[in-house]
Amino acid sequence: PNFDVYKYQQDPENFMITGMLGMLDQWERMTIARKLARGRTSKANKGDKPSGVCPFGYRYTADKKHIEPDPDEAQTVKLIFTEGQKGTSLVKIAKMLNDQGIKTRRGCEWQKGNLHLILKNNFYTGIVTHQGKEIPGNHEPLISKVQFGKVQSQLKRKDK
Repeated sequence: PNFDVYKYQQDPENFMITGMLGMLDQWERMTIARKLARGRTSKANKGDKPSGVCPFGYRYTADKKHIEPDPDEAQTVKLIFTEGQKGTSLVKIAKMLNDQGIKTRRGCEWQKGNLHLILKNNFYTGIVTHQGKEIPGNHEPLISKVQFGKVQSQLKRKDK
């Protein structure tokens, strides 16, 4: 906003009103942010994804309240975890998916980074993580916790 010191020196009431309106605006934004945060926490505590885009392999139900597996993407996620469990490099997994014509949700080719994010995301085991807290989710797991653990071991082994 334009702040004209001279104008406010001439009219102190205008300065006070503008300052008060600014504080009210800030208070309203903070109130809205707190309400949204409480709503996200409430959803997460009930086992629902609190906000944002669904991870690859899932989609929102028609009523937009719950998450369900996307049949095509879920198959791709299972393939990615199977290859990850075998110890296949992320570069090779990306090449395999790209060679098969399988694209990301945005229609792009797979990269090592996309795959790493998927393989590290415990949402696929049925867990919702919110504010560092892990909560059993209401969504169908695509991967068992055992397979997820084996993939994490493979990723750690390759990081060394």
